[in-house]
Amino acid sequence: MSETRSKPDEPQPIRELTIWMIAMLILGALPWVTGFQERALAEAVEAGSARAERRGIGEVRDDQIRKAVKAQQDTEPFWMTLWLLGDLLIEPVAIALRAVAVATSFAALAALSGRTIGFESAFEDCARSQRFWVLGLAVRVGLMLVLRRSEVDTSLALLLPEGPVSALTWLFCRQIDVFTTLGWLSMAKGGWKRGQVNLFAALLVCGLFASVEVVSRVSFEAAIGMVIRLRITAE
Repeated sequence: MSETRSKPDEPQPIRELTIWMIAMLILGALPWVTGFQERALAEAVEAGSARAERRGIGEVRDDQIRKAVKAQQDTEPFWMTLWLLGDLLIEPVAIALRAVAVATSFAALAALSGRTIGFESAFEDCARSQRFWVLGLAVRVGLMLVLRRSEVDTSLALLLPEGPVSALTWLFCRQIDVFTTLGWLSMAKGGWKRGQVNLFAALLVCGLFASVEVVSRVSFEAAIGMVIRLRITAE
C-alpha cells in the first residue's frame, strides 16, 4: 500500500491565517517605510499644537502657550509607538482572533441546537474570509502610494456631507468599510450555508463581534485623537 498523503484540498486554516497575518504585517509596515504614516502622525500632532496655541491666545501668558505647544509636540514618540503596535501587532493578531471567535461561536451554537458542530470547516471558512480585511488594507495602501496622500479611505466616511461633523460620527463611519462588511457577511453566509446556524443567528453572531470591534477601535482612536489634538498643559 502506498503511503497515505494529504489531499491538496485538505483544510489548512492555520496556514491560511498565517499567510493573511504576514500579509497584514507587510501591508501595515509599508506606510511607515514610505513615510506616509509618520507624516499623518506629525500632522495630527501639529494640529493639536495649533489648537493649543489658538486656545491660549488672550487667556494665558506666551510662555505658557509655548510650554503647552512643546508638551503637545513631545508626545509624538509615544503616539508613534501606539500606532506602530496597532499596525504591526494588533491588526495581524486580529486576523486570527476574529476567525477563531466566529468559528467557535458557530460551533457552540450548532452543538446547543443539535446540529453538526463542524468546527474544522467553520474555522477554514472563517480563515478564508480574512482575505477581505487584507484586500481592504491593500487597496488603502495602494491608493496612499499612488495618490501620495497620508489619508485615504474606503469607508462610509466618504459619503459624509461637506462641512464640520462630530469626531465620533466620523470615527464610526470610518469603521463601516466595504471590505470589512464583505468579510463579516462572508463568515455569516458560511455559517448559514453549512447548516450550523440559521441566517438570523449567523448575522447576529457576526454583527455582535463586528460591533465589539467597531466600539473598541472607535474608543481607542477617539482617545488618541482627543489627547493629540486637545491636550493643553495649563499651569
